[in-house]
Amino acid sequence: MLFVLLMLLWLGLSGSVQPGDVLTGAVISALLQLFSRRYLPRRTHRPSLRRILVLAEYVLYLVKEIVFSCLGVMRLVWFRREIAPRIVTFPAPLRREGSLVLLANSITLTPGTITVDLADGEMSVHALDAPYAEGLEESGFVRRLRKLEGGDA
Repeated sequence: MLFVLLMLLWLGLSGSVQPGDVLTGAVISALLQLFSRRYLPRRTHRPSLRRILVLAEYVLYLVKEIVFSCLGVMRLVWFRREIAPRIVTFPAPLRREGSLVLLANSITLTPGTITVDLADGEMSVHALDAPYAEGLEESGFVRRLRKLEGGDA
């Protein structure tokens, strides 16, 4: 399956079906598949449909938050009202390291906020304005990531 996906990617990116290009893609795809089988850890389980749906919901929520935050930052810039930047530190609200990293990256992707630090069970976020700093530890990101972790919320 991996070979087929890599080969389709090769053909799509190269835009050529000349025999030499196809052969090159096949060799590279085969080598990458061998490498991944030998050196990369194997997944012992497949994600459930529920988990895939929760992840899709998370991605849609992230896109929505990026759009609305972008509009909010544009409003701040265009109307030049007084802003109150701040750094807030709060206990890391999730159990798994991967979830925390995903939360930190999501916060950074959202205009108006940047994750400054994630260490020792605490997260520090710089917010462009006071409203952006409110409720980060119990945000929609956190609720959805808890669902992804298998917890409640």
